[in-house]
Amino acid sequence: MQKMLPFLAVLIGGYLMVLLLATVFQRHLIYFPSRAPEEEMLELARSAGCRPWRNESGEIIGWRNVDSRREARGRILILHGNAGVALNRTHYLEALELVDAGRSWEVILFEYPGFGARSGHPGEKALRAAGAEAIDQLMREDSRPVYLLGESIGSGPACALASDFDAIAGVVLVTPFSSLVDVAVRQYRWLPVRRLLRDRYDNIKALAGYQRPVVMIIAGHDEMTPPELGRRLHASLSGPSLFIEQPEARHNTIDLSPTAPWWKEASEFLLGDDEQ
Repeated sequence: MQKMLPFLAVLIGGYLMVLLLATVFQRHLIYFPSRAPEEEMLELARSAGCRPWRNESGEIIGWRNVDSRREARGRILILHGNAGVALNRTHYLEALELVDAGRSWEVILFEYPGFGARSGHPGEKALRAAGAEAIDQLMREDSRPVYLLGESIGSGPACALASDFDAIAGVVLVTPFSSLVDVAVRQYRWLPVRRLLRDRYDNIKALAGYQRPVVMIIAGHDEMTPPELGRRLHASLSGPSLFIEQPEARHNTIDLSPTAPWWKEASEFLLGDDEQ
């Protein structure tokens, strides 16, 4: 037994070191931002047909189509996944602005703190605060309804902001989860993530009592956010909802193409009588 003690000490010490590293660097395991100077992002935006959307301090907080649909019935703020930048999601612009020949949606690509050229660091509180600033700014612009689309990790701030703002008219959730804790428990079974995790994104709690339309799209073979977590979130909803499952899709192969038929179905469900 005494011969085993040094081995056990090394094993325990190594595990404690892993716990320490996981605690200190956990956000590096959650967020994978691409960083670039503003000039580079502006050039990328020009090539994508987008223009910068700035806050009152002049900082770029997102992107709009050069030909923004000011006559569109609704505005939808896109909260993207945990990697890349907002400008990597121009397919949402293409898809939603094709619906009803551009008369239904004006699409705004929201950028997170610490992504692209935006200052700051990503985290649950930071994304929620930045999202609140963006929604406040949209609401000051005009009276058209504001909707949210949250993709993967973006479902977290989307659900939280829907809870924070009574004016959010509806939510689209692409490959969402019940909570980030539920995701982490499955990916790191050997770590006490329920105690360690700082960014928790409890989407079930956030949407409890939310009575506006919710559209949910999940991938049946999602290896990143298990589909049962999306189904659990959907089952918890008490308001009107539209559930779409793509049974053969994986996390990064879900059909978000502009011609996917579910875009029109989702749009009609969200806008309801406003489409008439």
